[in-house]
Amino acid sequence: MNQYKIKFLEDRLIDYLGFAPEAVMDHLIGTAVILQEYGASDYLVDAGLFHSIYGDASSRNIPKNIYLTRYELVDIIGKDAERIVFEYSSIESPRTENIFNYPDGQLKEDLILLDKANSEQMNG
Repeated sequence: MNQYKIKFLEDRLIDYLGFAPEAVMDHLIGTAVILQEYGASDYLVDAGLFHSIYGDASSRNIPKNIYLTRYELVDIIGKDAERIVFEYSSIESPRTENIFNYPDGQLKEDLILLDKANSEQMNG
């Protein structure tokens, strides 16, 4: 996994949360590792690493991240990965059910796989 991307993520979590909690970093890295093990594309692995960086619409506990623009994240992980991160963070609860309401296509497939890896990492 790209250490530059991990360092960028850690720095942005410090900006956003005031600290970079080890548990959050472990979860984000763990989600990306699970996606690698699934054989996911590089852009989806990057999306897994950054999947919570914008905040989380499905959680009342994680506010919107005002310290990072979409343009900045595109520069780090690319357009395809950033789109997945943006979509994933925007999905209301119940997230898994709402993902299945997306139209069939690559975006839906990527979101399903990311959600599966995220859940597996949290429950693993």
